[in-house]
Amino acid sequence: MRDNRAGEHVLFVRPHRELTPMGQTGPTITIPRQVYDTLKAGFAGHAAEWLTRKLRDNPEDRQVMHPGDPFGRVLAWVWREDPDEAMLLLADYLAMLRDHNPWADIDPPVRLDEVLGGLRLALPHDFGEYDALVAKAHREVQGYYGADPNV
Repeated sequence: MRDNRAGEHVLFVRPHRELTPMGQTGPTITIPRQVYDTLKAGFAGHAAEWLTRKLRDNPEDRQVMHPGDPFGRVLAWVWREDPDEAMLLLADYLAMLRDHNPWADIDPPVRLDEVLGGLRLALPHDFGEYDALVAKAHREVQGYYGADPNV
């Protein structure tokens, strides 16, 4: 993060070609940190609503809770940029799954371990840090979420 000429905090975003076999090519952009945080929050909300609707329509999908490739791709990118930010994204996603969307009344509530188990399927094939991400999530997500995410 750095300051622009107006003194605003901005985040420098660059594509990671190693994230997907297709490669993420395109321009490098700079966006204000507030915009980045808003985009991330909106994405977490949309991804959580998608999964909760899917689980309500197809309860058998809970056997392996696949959060969707877009969520895996974004979480992997955020992790590579800043693992602490990735934990915030994961905690926000879990809060949306469990508490803060119109379809969040799934019983029993979605557990962090269910999300982490399905996440392996959603991450880019070359993401080699799954075990580190899971270990950090077990240590830190509850602190952000505010309750035991596996109850």
